[in-house]
Amino acid sequence: PKAHQFSIKSFSSPTQCSHCTSLMVGLIRQGYACEVCSFACHVSCRESAPQVCPIPPEQSKRPLGVDVQRGIGTAYKGYVKVPKPTGVKKGWQRAYAVVCDCKLFLYDLPEGKSTQPGVVASQVLDLRDEEFSVSSVLASDVIHASRRDIPCIFRVTASLLGTPSKTSSLLILTENENEKRKWVGILEGLQSILHKNRLKNQVVHVPQEAYDSTLPLIKAVLSAAVIDGDRIVVGLEEGLYVIEVTRDVIVRVADYKKVYQIELAPKEKVAVLLCGRNHHVHLCPWSAFDGAESSADVKLPETKGCQLIAAATLRRSSSTCLFAAVKRLVLCYEVQRTRPFHRKVNEIVAPGTVQWMAALKDKLCVGYPSGFSLLSPQGDGQALTLVNPNDPSLTFLSQQSFDALCAVELKSEEYLLCFSHMGLYVDPQGRRSRMQELMWPAAPVACSCSPSHVTVYSEYGVDVFDVRTMEWVQTIGLRRIRPLSSDGALNLLSCEPPRLIYFKSKFAGTALNVPDTSDNSKKQMLRTRSKRRFVFKVPEEERLQQRREMLRDPELRSKMISNPTNFNHVAHMGPGDGMQ
Repeated sequence: PKAHQFSIKSFSSPTQCSHCTSLMVGLIRQGYACEVCSFACHVSCRESAPQVCPIPPEQSKRPLGVDVQRGIGTAYKGYVKVPKPTGVKKGWQRAYAVVCDCKLFLYDLPEGKSTQPGVVASQVLDLRDEEFSVSSVLASDVIHASRRDIPCIFRVTASLLGTPSKTSSLLILTENENEKRKWVGILEGLQSILHKNRLKNQVVHVPQEAYDSTLPLIKAVLSAAVIDGDRIVVGLEEGLYVIEVTRDVIVRVADYKKVYQIELAPKEKVAVLLCGRNHHVHLCPWSAFDGAESSADVKLPETKGCQLIAAATLRRSSSTCLFAAVKRLVLCYEVQRTRPFHRKVNEIVAPGTVQWMAALKDKLCVGYPSGFSLLSPQGDGQALTLVNPNDPSLTFLSQQSFDALCAVELKSEEYLLCFSHMGLYVDPQGRRSRMQELMWPAAPVACSCSPSHVTVYSEYGVDVFDVRTMEWVQTIGLRRIRPLSSDGALNLLSCEPPRLIYFKSKFAGTALNVPDTSDNSKKQMLRTRSKRRFVFKVPEEERLQQRREMLRDPELRSKMISNPTNFNHVAHMGPGDGMQ
């Protein structure tokens, strides 16, 4: 028998692995396909897949099924309908649904005759989610659906926010009632198997609302950072503010225009800002965070047109280093405690326009289209490219431009390089170290990383991958969310009203003490004696008005008056065991 002639292939619609039946998730280069027969499989399945070509007929007709121990495989798939983005009232649109690897994937189908969905998932729900549930619906649940559709609709629910606890539901319309029973049965069955085998969802981020969405500043936020457990700093279209989340005090620090990025140097107590119409870097002392009138702002004129800043402590130096990228040029500074807060150290040129940068040990790692390099901030030594031009398995990067998202240095002497279409593992010489690549379920719009996880933001939400094991460990269905800080701790959720979301992470540094928030609080930003300080609370008249209303309403009034505590039954009046 012949062996398969495998080559890496990019599939244009969701394709199943012929070996393990799971979907080959990803945007491009999702797996191997045989040039001769129809066999296609994951890169990770290649070794264990049967090598006989063409596939014996008894093997090619593998039924759908799930490996119960690991939860891997496709349990069910089919065409369904989901509500249009504006709601059930406007009607339903076709979608392709797959239950696979403990997740429910949905893919949009283009309008018209075509039945082939694209590879970008429009939604992913995790069956291992604590809040995951599936149920049929009643007419009262779907008031805008037509009568005859109701028996064919089921609802899937998953968690959205940790605090205040919120879930999101998705309605799915099937061809007929029998089909709906199948879907519900399979999802419920699979969920109970997962519980039985303790296949738990790993929670890396717990999304929490960081502050009341009624605060008018939130809708104009462009960037943010956590200062300490009780304070966050936010950069707006107009101005830089500090929010003391536990005390409801808001300080207008300075009148910068358009603050695009905020990086903190806690050692020197200096904030580094990228702001203004011309994208200049400004340095601002933390003393201004308390509302002190300070004219100590320093602008670095040579950073005009800067697209990205990074602050970090390198292994060799004791002070914080600041890097500012202007197209391909990277300006390196040392941050200082006193005015002018900086000393220029060096200028280095990156191989391409800098799209991402961070300090890794004593080097500066920069990402640019289709590549990453390690540069020396002191200017000694050669730039070390992490995509080796002599590695034939990486030549595809030079044939097309892939945006650089982020890079992570692993303990195993490896680097994970994340691009707009996939993630690659290389060794310190820039040669491929793992055949398998990280696959994104949908097109990334942003990305943040920690030494242990990569968090990828897409249209439908946030996906988290373990950098060591390559596992896709968490998915959060917050639509239209984007990071406000380079570490991804603070995020803006575009909804009505926009919300400031804090990702409480088990692995991150300073944890923010998130206050209780409410959607309909009557709080307002009120001025104080100092013209820079505001308090965010319910105005006095409004408070009195609320009290008056409470006293009018007997229900609420009885809540305000406590029940008697030493209540002895004195006598019984009325009919009973004989009149008393």
